[in-house]
Amino acid sequence: ELRNKVTTCCGGVRISELYGSTETGSIAVDGRLVTEVEVRGPESAAGRGELWVRRGGAWLPTGDLVQLLGRQRRRVRVLGRVSSAFKTSSGVFVNPEAVEAALTAALRSRRVDHLLIFGSPEYARTVAIVYGAVSSTEGYEEELQEAVRAAARRLSLRCVPWTVLLAPAGESLPTTTTWKVDRRAVWSRHGARLREAMAAAERESTRAG
Repeated sequence: ELRNKVTTCCGGVRISELYGSTETGSIAVDGRLVTEVEVRGPESAAGRGELWVRRGGAWLPTGDLVQLLGRQRRRVRVLGRVSSAFKTSSGVFVNPEAVEAALTAALRSRRVDHLLIFGSPEYARTVAIVYGAVSSTEGYEEELQEAVRAAARRLSLRCVPWTVLLAPAGESLPTTTTWKVDRRAVWSRHGARLREAMAAAERESTRAG
């Protein structure tokens, strides 16, 4: 969407998407691996896992969770960061970033700026915390939770947060020095609330089941 807007504003100038890192330089352009880069992994049958690359030297981990596509596995789709992924107690592997992006975009009309999903190997259910959606209306949190579930169903998303919490009014989303979401800082601030929400979701789903 951003690429289309920039292309329109710049009179049809072609915009390419570059994927790389400081250590390795360019890895892919518009989803296709550049010819001088060797890649290793992912090893799973689905072609998903951490990407390792090298340019004539040592193998370097990118820290990115990717999917390699095509018969020659020379097309790459970045799914998120390895450090963000987690597995629930039911054995479900969750890559939250793709789901977060889809839900955040779908909930813009409700003033949702950011939605982050958290889970734990101790619990089967995931929970979310939302930044930007501030309202003093009674029942707003439950209303937003239903909106999240409706958006997830509409988008055919498999990872649906069982509970949605609101970040305190006026609190900014923590970011790193490179402007990436600092999930550790979010957990440091709200981990107790998130963990209690997971436990409550587990109890509720057990009673419902």
